[in-house]
Amino acid sequence: MTYRALNKDGVTYKYMQLYYYNTNNYGFGCRVFESYDSTTQVGTNMAHLSDDIANYHQICNPLNQNGRFHLFATARYFCMLHIGVDIGSYVGNGATGCFETTQANDGDDTPNFGWINTYLATSMYYSSYYRHQYLMCFPRTAKYTGSAAGVWTKFSTPIGDWGGGIQTGSDQTYYTMKYSIPSNPPPFGATVKHHVFDLMVSSDEHLARYVKGQIYGLKAFTTNIGSNGDVFSVKCNADMFLSNAGSDLDHFMICHGIDGTFGLPL
Repeated sequence: MTYRALNKDGVTYKYMQLYYYNTNNYGFGCRVFESYDSTTQVGTNMAHLSDDIANYHQICNPLNQNGRFHLFATARYFCMLHIGVDIGSYVGNGATGCFETTQANDGDDTPNFGWINTYLATSMYYSSYYRHQYLMCFPRTAKYTGSAAGVWTKFSTPIGDWGGGIQTGSDQTYYTMKYSIPSNPPPFGATVKHHVFDLMVSSDEHLARYVKGQIYGLKAFTTNIGSNGDVFSVKCNADMFLSNAGSDLDHFMICHGIDGTFGLPL
């Protein structure tokens, strides 16, 4: 099934296609497209890895796995996480989905949305050539489409950032979330349990990086705390961004231990 949702600009849409993988590691995934032809059933500029049916789908075999399939959906994002015999995606137990961002640059006409796997978004992804890549895969950026539109993404908070493309050597581990977000509660009193931050995402390679915008809904929390499904409340405005003048908003915790912790509004 292919769905579309109107973006914040009130003009453009984001497109997401739910699919079921029925071989070996059974489960659900979501392809993300810049556009979609409902007649030919063909999408344009698919976000990299959103079609990786062998690794980043939600493991879920309805015939023999008990558990609970969590779906989170607003006009700004869709996300899913299966918690049962297996948890989350085949690689890293991550939640997967399509998230919209604000538009930070008036001249940027590329899609303000992309595919996220929360485990990859901790930056704890390694291969023989790349480190800390694919935090967020856009269908298209100002310079790239395909895999290159995901390699060069970076998340930032007021106290640290991670990701950013090609890095080599073990001395580059400070680019991971676990070294950018504290693993201990802040020293402001015994009742304060978490750091919590909105996420800003930037795109393209190091010498030409530009800000895409803030990610709607998704929060980065203190690492190595809590468990999947824990609920923590923080004050947010109507767009689900942190605001002391806002209202308490419960968040569903998605935990990857010391690698990172995320939260989604309930």
